[in-house]
Amino acid sequence: MVIKGIETLVNLKDGLRLDGGLQALLADDHAGAFRRFRNGAEQGDPWSQHCLGVAYEHGIGCEIDLVSALFWYALASRGGTDDAAAAMESLEPRLTRTQVRLVSVRLDRRLSRARH
Repeated sequence: MVIKGIETLVNLKDGLRLDGGLQALLADDHAGAFRRFRNGAEQGDPWSQHCLGVAYEHGIGCEIDLVSALFWYALASRGGTDDAAAAMESLEPRLTRTQVRLVSVRLDRRLSRARH
């Protein structure tokens, strides 16, 4: 699964500049890539949010956490990342209704904090 996640990230970047997270990933520093993606995601960067979702979905530098993956995909999608919206559609059927509701609550809290 990790290889599929790495391929997903490399294909998404599609020849554009390699950010620190992708550089770490390509150097087999999965933990470093995860940290960089998380840092960018927390700062509101939709690309990093999407990458963090991929990391959580495929266990790149972390344990697989599909709830967190869906959360970060949702944030990235709100930021205009079309690939994140597609990833959400693909991932959501793999979660229970309770898990999807949990993501929704988490997302509402995050967006509410951002407005204040």
